[in-house]
Amino acid sequence: VAAALLQRGLGLEPHNSRLLMAKALLEDALGRPQSALEYLNRGLEAPGQESHPHLLHAKALLQYQHSNVSEARAMLVDLTSTQPYFTEAWLSLARLEEEAGRLDNARRYYQTICHSKTGAGRFRVELWQSWARMEQQSGMEYAAVAIYARASVLFDKDVELWIAWAKLEHRLGNSMKAREILREIMATKPDHARPYHAAGVMDMELNRFTSARAIFFKGLVIAGGGGFNFDRVKDGDSSASLSPRRATPMDKDGLLPLVMAWAICEW
Repeated sequence: VAAALLQRGLGLEPHNSRLLMAKALLEDALGRPQSALEYLNRGLEAPGQESHPHLLHAKALLQYQHSNVSEARAMLVDLTSTQPYFTEAWLSLARLEEEAGRLDNARRYYQTICHSKTGAGRFRVELWQSWARMEQQSGMEYAAVAIYARASVLFDKDVELWIAWAKLEHRLGNSMKAREILREIMATKPDHARPYHAAGVMDMELNRFTSARAIFFKGLVIAGGGGFNFDRVKDGDSSASLSPRRATPMDKDGLLPLVMAWAICEW
């Protein structure tokens, strides 16, 4: 059905870049990489293809997935040169070099885009997260800390970035710094349960169970939006559960892991 719909769309607009890319992705998923390449080439040969860097990016990724690493690298290098604001290409190029074990090259690409005078690195937190992850996994943990610290200024409301930074500080034994980071993001994004979950789990790892309970409790009060029957919890009622006081908690996805962590804390 999907193939028929896309083919019908291409019959109406044969050079539509989004339709061509969708068709190419479908062909590749069906095990027809050569057909996928033909659809991408059709889009790249159309007038105005320079305004569609996502087509060249998709072609580079297709080449990489089918082990044509050198060709994929050349395409991505060319794309970052001609379309320096297309941050997805920088991210893919850096990851390609990382997976090839060429960490210095990957690091150079991350540095180029993240510290670019064009400011392109300000728009993709994933660039900074991926760079920090690479440094951490390669044993350069303090370099990763510095990257997180720099990124936190640009993305002061990105909960996952701040949590990752706090977890790394905690791993390095800087528990006070980790708590400070989490307190700051809690103040900035009080409706998110995940920072409370992270802080509580850190305290549990340090055998600070009383403090962990207090953090979990506070997280449910603030991020849970009143959806928990706290009086019964304080009275030790084992039947305490999420109540229908509020139909939709502020951070439902983050709330459930927090509840589970609190349960483990009480185990």
